[in-house]
Amino acid sequence: MRKILIPILTIILLNATLSIFYLSIPHALSVEWLDVIARTDKTSYTYRNLVTIYGELQLMGNPVSGIAGVEVVNPNNQTLVTRAVPAGSPTLTNIIEIVSVTPCDIYGNPKYTFIRGKSAHVKVVIKSNDLLAERHVIITVVAYDNDSTPILPSVKFLETDILPNSTIEYKPEFPLYTWISTGNAKFYACVFSDWPRKGGIPYTVEKYANFLITTSGGAATLSINSTEGKLEESNGYYVKFRLPPDEISGAPFGNYTVHVRANSQGYTGGRTITFTRAHQILADVNYDHNIDIIDVVLVTSKYGSKSGDLNWTPEVDLQPSGKIDISDVVVVTSKYGQKY
Repeated sequence: MRKILIPILTIILLNATLSIFYLSIPHALSVEWLDVIARTDKTSYTYRNLVTIYGELQLMGNPVSGIAGVEVVNPNNQTLVTRAVPAGSPTLTNIIEIVSVTPCDIYGNPKYTFIRGKSAHVKVVIKSNDLLAERHVIITVVAYDNDSTPILPSVKFLETDILPNSTIEYKPEFPLYTWISTGNAKFYACVFSDWPRKGGIPYTVEKYANFLITTSGGAATLSINSTEGKLEESNGYYVKFRLPPDEISGAPFGNYTVHVRANSQGYTGGRTITFTRAHQILADVNYDHNIDIIDVVLVTSKYGSKSGDLNWTPEVDLQPSGKIDISDVVVVTSKYGQKY
């Protein structure tokens, strides 16, 4: 009888131990306990519109703080934007941290002013505070101009492994095309365990650095490493960016996929949503499928304005150059009377 009881007691104790283990770390199960809410302010956008992605994180129906990793993939399957923004006031473990984000010259020396038509560089330093294990990381960098438009059609990234208690430097280059708006711009750096579209989550909140884009030499602005994207009135998060001006710059017509992966209190979760860039004849500024006097007035009323001006409107920079001039007027008048 004793021989029978011992195995039975062993099984009972083992089951009890396993139950306690799983209850103590329910996030280790295949079930994703964190509910990620994700929305866009519109379902469809037109030429150079500002896109807003926002939402919140919930655990058992209650809002919680955490970090939301956002990846926007365009219809050409290019990752146009990556961000890692706070929802509420998350506690950062910083097992992998972003030490610094510094605009620089080609050699890595700090530099904060860049001339349009040339290139800007940035140096991102990340550190592993894990003393035992090697970690897989994807470092992403996206640059926004003064209009919050991504400068390139896809993010710059480095996918690698980082050794315990070590650092990695990444120095991507960003060509500054002639359509890019001058003025204050930003580099956003993130570090993920994998791409959000593949289930990866951000290790920590993004950092950004300011830099200046000019048409000639000019005074530099100070670099500021900080975070943004937090909705102060709630535990929500948001990400904003403007659609680039043309298909070459990353904004083709069609469906865009937004992958949001988040973590909070050791739990993870995700959500995928979509929005559309609607088909549009470029001259149809007010998007009523009719190129008429209204479109002409919308362009000519901004004549002479340039990026950085208070009355600047990127949506009417139809021949993208960072200013509204005769070339933009020609675009709309050459299509006058067309309907589609």
